[in-house]
Amino acid sequence: MAKAANWLSANTEMFRAYSSHAVHARALFFRENNGFIVGIVAVTLLFMLGGRIVLWILPAGLALVVAQVVKSEV
Repeated sequence: MAKAANWLSANTEMFRAYSSHAVHARALFFRENNGFIVGIVAVTLLFMLGGRIVLWILPAGLALVVAQVVKSEV
């Protein structure tokens, strides 16, 4: 029984460590919605200014940025 209690206690502490970085749903949706709107406006303006080449470059550039962010968090 002591082993089970120690295992449960260790897993509870691990859960608390992960949950300390939780974001409230209201803040998450606010950021997500604003990011979507900013993205739509930015791509529209860049497409008007740069043409079709922007539609090829933006996804590659975004992939590089995301890769760097994920690499830095690990």
